[in-house]
Amino acid sequence: HVIAYYHNTQHPSGGWTASWGIYMIYGTFFALRGLSKIGKEYYSNSERVSRACDFLVSVQHADGGWGEDRLGVKVKHFVQGTKANMAQTSWAVLGLIYAKYPDKSVIQRAVKRVMDEQLPDGSWPNEAPTGYAFRTFAMTYSYYKIIFPAWMLGVAHRYLNEEPT
Repeated sequence: HVIAYYHNTQHPSGGWTASWGIYMIYGTFFALRGLSKIGKEYYSNSERVSRACDFLVSVQHADGGWGEDRLGVKVKHFVQGTKANMAQTSWAVLGLIYAKYPDKSVIQRAVKRVMDEQLPDGSWPNEAPTGYAFRTFAMTYSYYKIIFPAWMLGVAHRYLNEEPT
């Protein structure tokens, strides 16, 4: 039933929407993770996954990061943020990795972007809110800016070095 749900709820852009995290990058990350883990669907064998990866790559910033404006929650489609957000960049990269996206240069650029933003204490700077509730207000999850980049860097290291993820 989960696979059917993913198949039936894919946005025409190729991504998925979400609750709690802003918005299409977050939803697409979790959908790609689910499809890879439960359905064994990847870029190479699924038109839906390929479309989702192509969507993510199409909205990557020139600096290698991703950023989505919370306005997308209200208008119900992706709205590009003005600058990259490290949690959102991490969600996009994790989605691409779980989908086994073949162009590793996309992932390498994002990894570099996240590493360049890391502070001397190992954390990342405060950024625009990455969450929302009840489709009405934005929320800052204080640890998203630490948890997701750290998770992504570990998974990306294994993926880029062709180790099992």
